[in-house]
Formats: sequence, C-alpha cells, structure tokens
Amino acid sequence: MFDEKLIPIDSYEIDPHPNYTLFKLHTKQGTVPLYTCSDVNEKLRKDFRRPVTHDIILGVVEGFDLKIIKCIIDHVEDSIYYAKLFIDRNGQEIVAIDIRPSDVLILMKQHKFPIYVAQKVIDLTKD
Repeated sequence: MFDEKLIPIDSYEIDPHPNYTLFKLHTKQGTVPLYTCSDVNEKLRKDFRRPVTHDIILGVVEGFDLKIIKCIIDHVEDSIYYAKLFIDRNGQEIVAIDIRPSDVLILMKQHKFPIYVAQKVIDLTKD
C-alpha cells in the first residue's frame, strides 16, 4: 500500500506549552517534531465525559471487535501532519483510514501498535 521507506518510531516525548503541545517522535534517523493543539496533552492525562475523535474511533474499534495493526505518518504539508491508521476487519481485510497523528498518540495509550513515519516526512522535518 505504501511504496516509500517506513521508519519505526522508537519512542516519543511530550513537551507541553501554553499554546501547543510538542511531541518529539524519535527514530533511528532523527527526531520528528509534531505540534498539536494545547489540549492534547491534557487529553492524554484525563478522561473526558464528552467523546472526541479518538474516543469515537476507539468505540468503533472495540464495538466491532476490530484490531489496530499500525499507523503511518505519511505526509506533511504547511506544518500539518497526515496519517493513516490500518485496521484489521476479522482477519479478512485491512482497511486504512485517515487520522490525525495526535489522535493516534492518544489511541496508543489503550491499544499497543507500531507507529511509523515515512522517510519523506523525516527528510522534511527532522531536527
């Protein structure tokens, strides 16, 4: 589904600021800075009563007994990152859906799955 080289994200750090949250995605080839809105850091630490995007995705995954296979951060444009979440439908088919990388980082809290970044994204953004 992807022809380009994919680099695994080994770890990440959260660096909260008043106006944004910076996720430092560490790979063997460098660090990719991912800026998100300031409330993402709080969402990682709290449970909210009103569902937001990652809650809805989690509800669908769990409600239909699906499995998250992996995520690929595959594109960046004007400092906006784009990603695909790969979901297994009962071992029959793998579906890729568009997702915000910040939602992926929150989903990883409850579901363990690998996250990758495309080489072209690293080339454009690494420190």
